[in-house]
Amino acid sequence: QNGTLIHLFNETEFIPEAGLDENLEKMLSQNRLQKASNKEIVCIIQTKGQMSIGDVIEFLEMGVKVYEPVGSKSIIARFPISSLQFLKSKPYIHWIGIYKPEYKYYSIPSNSRMPGAFIYPLGGDKPKYRHDLDSLGVTIRGYDTSAQFYDVILDVSRFQEIANLWWVKGIYKESEFKLHNTRDISEDITVNFEPNDSYELIMSHKT
Repeated sequence: QNGTLIHLFNETEFIPEAGLDENLEKMLSQNRLQKASNKEIVCIIQTKGQMSIGDVIEFLEMGVKVYEPVGSKSIIARFPISSLQFLKSKPYIHWIGIYKPEYKYYSIPSNSRMPGAFIYPLGGDKPKYRHDLDSLGVTIRGYDTSAQFYDVILDVSRFQEIANLWWVKGIYKESEFKLHNTRDISEDITVNFEPNDSYELIMSHKT
């Protein structure tokens, strides 16, 4: 069965072949899973079709935390590396690939002379995310609870560094042009899907 189109944050698209991407295949072939079994990885998972309730329960029992869709039958998810082999063997899985840092921002630098950037997190605003940015010397000007991004001071030269944070979904450079509508920047914690809501998120994006 052919895969379906995956839409990345940097607006590139691709259709994956069945199986695992080369990075995950290498991990399996080098028997690196056991050594890193307590670690988690963020991947794109594409299924072959509609999952049954039993499939979803099994999916979640493997420790899969679902975040956001990236196309039909495709989601960004985080799970223990030890679950990779089991996930690969499931008949409802078409493809699994690492959510790479380069997927998270445009490869061509912005010409914008504005000092800021917008960092979109997986799962909404979290104290740990703020701590990570603070430890890297990134100034947070606010958090947009509607569009769900951190408004920060950040040069494009640091996009790769910030994209290496597992929880970063994507980064946009602040535009030189002001938005026509006023953004509501707030320090309030936004309400988002938590890993406990993975079942609801999977079922709400079935196609």
